[in-house]
Amino acid sequence: MKKAFLFLIILFAKLTIAQNTEILMFDIKPNGTGFTISNMVNISKNKGYDNQPFVKSDEKKLLYISKRDSISTEIYEYDYAKNNTRRLTNNKENEYSPKIIAPNNRCMVVKGPEQRLSLYSEDYSSEDTILVNKDSIGYYCYLGKGKIAANVLTKSHSLQLIDTAKLVEPEFIAGNVGRTILEYRSGFIYVQLGATKNDINKIALYDNSIKSNIHLIDLPPGKEDFLLHEQKIYTVIDEKLFECNLEDQRNWKEVADFNPFKLKGITRIAVNQEFSKLFVVATEEDWMISLTQAVPQTKKVVTQKKSVSNKSVEDNKTNSAPLKTVKQPPPKK
Repeated sequence: MKKAFLFLIILFAKLTIAQNTEILMFDIKPNGTGFTISNMVNISKNKGYDNQPFVKSDEKKLLYISKRDSISTEIYEYDYAKNNTRRLTNNKENEYSPKIIAPNNRCMVVKGPEQRLSLYSEDYSSEDTILVNKDSIGYYCYLGKGKIAANVLTKSHSLQLIDTAKLVEPEFIAGNVGRTILEYRSGFIYVQLGATKNDINKIALYDNSIKSNIHLIDLPPGKEDFLLHEQKIYTVIDEKLFECNLEDQRNWKEVADFNPFKLKGITRIAVNQEFSKLFVVATEEDWMISLTQAVPQTKKVVTQKKSVSNKSVEDNKTNSAPLKTVKQPPPKK
């Protein structure tokens, strides 16, 4: 089991960093039949891996992961109002999936070879370990009240609902799941992968009020990345943006086209709260590096302290329920 576990970590890391990708920003505006996308800007402009964009809801800023002049992937921040980029972390451990957790604007991240779930201090100078599992965390969604929906990298990836405030075993939600997990209504939506590559992936809802999984809609073949905005799901098919209204007939319709920009391999997508800026991850092409980019900020990077803070993270609360620093018992096999 230990060898299999180590193999999964190595495989996950290789798959994550093997691709050379760029993060591109577009203006997006409604045009009556869909959206017009324009003004493409390469905000990462780095020969290598740039991925996992997360838009800060209350600021005109984007977090993302980049591998540059270090041996590991680090967290960067792009201010799209000021066109500035700054590096937030600088350490020897790979970091994945940065997300800002309300209400104290602390960054949650997957860190290290064991892929533990951690929470940075507001200035990124120290971190608290939130979750150390026998099996590592792949992707996750913080639901508030100390609860986290996480794709756990067991031999067959499983989606688990973890309560960090209680020393109880995680609740198994589904097996063979994809990387997109998003909060929705009284639960969360996720990707149920097909049994083979040729099978259709599905978007499912876990309704916490009735403790049940509900099939919402099929994804286009091979897709597991999508975004959710005001009850609508968006994904990219053949470099075209498609929309599905979860409150209506749940049919996919084309609403925008990236093909004029000659992009390839679009995977993750993100949008700001106003739906005026669209961010996509695409396979890196040589011509992309010459695109306009964010101007690096001269502010010095915050270097992470070697020692890990042992203080409680009870100050990070949602609805008065703490997100505690605990060691989670291993899930049942």
